[in-house]
Amino acid sequence: MRSPSATDILRRHAIERYLRAAVRSANLDGDRGAEPRMNEAAWVDSCQLVRGVPAELLDVLGVRECQAAESTWNYEAAEHMGITYERQTDQVARPLTLAQAAARLGLELDQVQLKQLRLAAIATVTENLLRRQARNGVAA
Repeated sequence: MRSPSATDILRRHAIERYLRAAVRSANLDGDRGAEPRMNEAAWVDSCQLVRGVPAELLDVLGVRECQAAESTWNYEAAEHMGITYERQTDQVARPLTLAQAAARLGLELDQVQLKQLRLAAIATVTENLLRRQARNGVAA
């Protein structure tokens, strides 16, 4: 099994952080999907790997991954008594963009700034991974 990339680590941490902040209110209706997914040891490990990443960016990434912008319906052609019509098949949630997620949090950052912040965060997580590997004596 391959080790997770810096992008995977950042994404998982942002989701976990979002779920840990929202778990008390979201779990009242018994929704098990809103519970944190990491045990405490994994959470501490994840926190160490994202050390140095701005909290605001983690909030934006959490909202982006855990909320939807809007939903649309998929349609398929159906025929009934010689009349062809479109029938709704399933509803699909569209993901938020980084800028939309930031706007939901009241942050005034554009898409370019957010992408630059995200790339800097990935570099930070990569550095933390490399430091850990060097500390543990693992060759990169």
